[in-house]
Amino acid sequence: MPFDVPARNFESFSEAECASMAAIARAPQPLAETDGFGFSSDYELLGDMYDDEYFPDFLVDKVKAQLLKLDEFLMSGVKDIDPIQAKLDEIVNPINDLEEEFEKHDSEIETAARESIAEGVEYILKKHGIDIDIEEAIRERDR
Repeated sequence: MPFDVPARNFESFSEAECASMAAIARAPQPLAETDGFGFSSDYELLGDMYDDEYFPDFLVDKVKAQLLKLDEFLMSGVKDIDPIQAKLDEIVNPINDLEEEFEKHDSEIETAARESIAEGVEYILKKHGIDIDIEEAIRERDR
């Protein structure tokens, strides 16, 4: 498995643990040189959020952990849209639940964050050859 995602629930991660999580290492290898797993060397999942000091990295790590759950799920080879959409709904709702924690750190999941998350979801879906309209894919996101 290319990602060593911790088994425990992400809500319990401390800021220090998130900052040091090897599970969310950035861009391991170029997509063209892999067997379909891993991210392109020129793509950083949620890179816009990491680059913007407005978004605390440890909270972006929590969002990223959810997106990596989607990637891990798709690595199993599932191609049927219904279970994929169910998994998408399953990962988007915990991201929505982070809004209060973002606010406690003088941040919020606003337009730039929503776009970065949508881009990440779209990248992961395309990487696995899944054709779902991105607005439908993230239909559970708070607006």
